[in-house]
Amino acid sequence: MSTSQIVLAVVAAVLAFWAIGGYNRVIALRNAISVAWTRVEEELTRRRELALQLVDAVRSEMTGEAALLDSVIAASSQAAAAAQAVRPRAGSARAVASFGMAQAVFDAVAGRLFTSIEGSEVLRTRAAVAVALNGWREAEASIGFARQGFNEAVQRYNAAAQLFPTRVLSWVFGFTAAGVW
Repeated sequence: MSTSQIVLAVVAAVLAFWAIGGYNRVIALRNAISVAWTRVEEELTRRRELALQLVDAVRSEMTGEAALLDSVIAASSQAAAAAQAVRPRAGSARAVASFGMAQAVFDAVAGRLFTSIEGSEVLRTRAAVAVALNGWREAEASIGFARQGFNEAVQRYNAAAQLFPTRVLSWVFGFTAAGVW
């Protein structure tokens, strides 16, 4: 074996190990996005349960607002379905954007419900309503932290996938930019 063949073999081995290492790094970062999304989804599930409890707690007093209560339940179900659709592809910008739209609808409807509850002294003083509202506020804070972790994982992945020489691997293996929420 000649010296040039040995040098060529060493260069090829270095490039192969670099490609394997870079690929594994991008995959690990993409998996971190999925783990972060799992945390977000856990908190969203908790908040959805609290939303349903809140609707049940106020339904008897808000008979004139049945459409609003039904809207909260429907928007909650839609947001939950959108969150579940993100699970298998948490790195998909399109799936996260769809979830974001469903979440915005839910937030708007929930805001209307909170305004109605805050405007009613009877509802504000009911123990079940107060417990559900406090739990909701805690869940919102937890969702905020989980969302921040998810967005940080997405940003780390996107940054790694765009840096040279990993960008070459992204192009070769089809790693696309992930979407933040």
